[in-house]
Amino acid sequence: MRQAPVLALLAALTTALALPVSGADPAEKKTFQKSHPFARDKEVPVGVKHGDVTIESLRIRNWPDADDFADAEKDLNETHTMVVEFTYSNRD
Repeated sequence: MRQAPVLALLAALTTALALPVSGADPAEKKTFQKSHPFARDKEVPVGVKHGDVTIESLRIRNWPDADDFADAEKDLNETHTMVVEFTYSNRD
């Protein structure tokens, strides 16, 4: 079971968070880098704040199981959809 590529992709998706700056040019973005542990379908607190915006938590839904990895090893065109769900607040 090779989970390293999936974990690397998830790390890339969740460690670089770009938030628009409130009231500024929409093209201006602030990037935050923060590592988080991953667990199947478990909410993980994030706590990234910038101005009025806070990313409270993230959750990864539909995590691949052993059968999904086995199918992917047999068929390189096999796909599996996961959902990365962010909970955020905007006090603006």
